Amino acid sequence: MNVKNINCELCEKHTATMAIKNKHNGKVFRVCKCCADYVIGKQREAE
Repeated sequence: MNVKNINCELCEKHTATMAIKNKHNGKVFRVCKCCADYVIGKQREAE
C-alpha cells in the first residue's frame, strides 16, 4: 500500500495515520491518532 503523507483532515498539522468512517453519511476521513481518539470519544458520548 503506497501512502503519501496525508495531513489530518481535522487538525491539518499532523500526518494522518488512521481512517475513520462517519456513521452518519458513510464518508471516510483521514485523521491522526490524537484526532481519532477525540472523534471516537465524541461518538461514544453521543450514544
